[in-house]
Amino acid sequence: MKITIEDHCGRLRLRWQYEGKRYTMAVGVNNDATGNAVARKKSSEIELDMQAGYFDPTLLKYKPKILGKTATEITAPELFTKFTQNQSKEKNLANRSIEARYTPILRCLERSLNVPLHQVTERLAGDFAALQLENVTARTAKERLWLLKSCWDWAKGKYHVTEENPWTNQIKRIKTSPQTVVHLSCCRNDLIGWISIKTH
Repeated sequence: MKITIEDHCGRLRLRWQYEGKRYTMAVGVNNDATGNAVARKKSSEIELDMQAGYFDPTLLKYKPKILGKTATEITAPELFTKFTQNQSKEKNLANRSIEARYTPILRCLERSLNVPLHQVTERLAGDFAALQLENVTARTAKERLWLLKSCWDWAKGKYHVTEENPWTNQIKRIKTSPQTVVHLSCCRNDLIGWISIKTH
């Protein structure tokens, strides 16, 4: 149950194994003297909890609630807003793309999942996914869940989220129709045949 302190791009993270499962957690500090002291204190806290039987497998108990001057405990809509701003800047997204893909998800989160991030369990994520399937096609619902999964992955180490992404299993449960792929395949064969006729 010994915890290893590692450097990851100049920042410190903890890595360990408990009851057959591997864990990794960003400490939110730089790899310097102060950061190492913080990391050692945090690793001691987790090791004591594992020995005493109080270990929190979600890791939320051990994550910092403030990084610098930034609060890490925010709501799901607030996180998605920050994620959208980040994606818009990094990918240079057009306003039309944001309105079409990101804004509808934000509106749904504000109506149906306006809770702190650490409360977004797999059950709540499943309820949200079911609500999406009632209102949009399976393909659209799956695309929205992919964006939410990306959002939660992006939040790790920055905000107060669980290590296990609650959207991963929801994506696997949605089956989309293969009809579009078959149709495109047929069209491709027709097009090849038409080209063959025109060239002979």
